[in-house]
Amino acid sequence: MLLVAATLLLQVALPAGAPSEALEIMDAKLAPSYYATEVVSKDKDGKEVKTAVVGGSAIAFSPSDWNRILNAYGVQVLDGKKLPAWWGTEVVSKDKDGKEVRSVSFSSSPVGITPIVLDQVLAAYGVKVVDGKKLPASYGRAVTTKNKDGKDVTELVLSGSPYATTPMHWNEVLSAYGR
Repeated sequence: MLLVAATLLLQVALPAGAPSEALEIMDAKLAPSYYATEVVSKDKDGKEVKTAVVGGSAIAFSPSDWNRILNAYGVQVLDGKKLPAWWGTEVVSKDKDGKEVRSVSFSSSPVGITPIVLDQVLAAYGVKVVDGKKLPASYGRAVTTKNKDGKDVTELVLSGSPYATTPMHWNEVLSAYGR
C-alpha cells in the first residue's frame, strides 16, 4: 500500500495475457482516474511492469462511471434490458446500412448502490459471483441451510443497504465476480 497525499492506495498488478475467471483490472486507462491509474515501472531485470493503483477515498459513482470502471475490468454490457431503468436505457437505432445498432445511455448522476443492485447490474455485463469467500462482509455472506433432502445448500445473501465506499473496496468486491 502507498500513502500519497493523505489518500490510501492499493496497488494491483495488471495481468498479462488472457483474463482469468475472476475479474481483474485489465486496462486501468479505461477507468476514471480517481478509481485507478496505471503506473509503469521496471523490475530487477529491466522489464516493464504495469500496476494499477486503486484509490482509497470513499466516493459514490455514477452509472456512467461504473460502465467505464467495468470496461477497465474487460467486461461490457451484454444485455441492456437487465439494467435497472434508472441506471441506463438500452437504445436501438439503425446504422447507415439499415442494420440495428444497440447501445446504452447511462445516467451521469452519482449514486450510493446496494450490493443487490450491483449484482443485478453485473448480470447485465455477463458476470456473477464465482468466489463468495472473497466478498467483504458488508457486501454479502454465504449462508448454509439444509434442503428437503437434508443436504447442505449454500446461498449468497447480499446486503440491501446502499453505500458509497472506496475504489479499493469495490476492487475487492469485483475480484469475487467472474465469467
